[in-house]
Amino acid sequence: MYIKEKIKLAYEEDFVDESLVELPIRRKGFMYKPSTSKDEQGWLNEIVSMDEEGKLQQNFAKRNECKCRNIKAVPYDPETISKYIGAKKEWKDLNQDQRWALLGKLKGGLLDDVIAAINKIDNPKDSQKKNLSKSSKQ
Repeated sequence: MYIKEKIKLAYEEDFVDESLVELPIRRKGFMYKPSTSKDEQGWLNEIVSMDEEGKLQQNFAKRNECKCRNIKAVPYDPETISKYIGAKKEWKDLNQDQRWALLGKLKGGLLDDVIAAINKIDNPKDSQKKNLSKSSKQ
């Protein structure tokens, strides 16, 4: 029984926990759903193009925009949102363009913090390193 439980736990690490995560940044209240491989596959047509030499190029600005689509809550009320983008709605009621417009109005440093926190959550290399270090200790 112990071996089956240990194997089951190892497989659990292969999947994304899609529970909402509060981004650990100075301005509390940004809630994010970690990106899955399905999310990232869906963004490929938007973020990857071919250059003149036929090499694939990734548009990192567009990738950041796509990742920000998984922000499920922000600390701003409808009045604040209206002040900056003219739509008096809650975050959940904004369309993707309106959400990105609002995020685009943030100070650069704050948006950088948001994107850095998202990348830290979604970075599979960090997860692999953590998983490898757990495995080597066992």
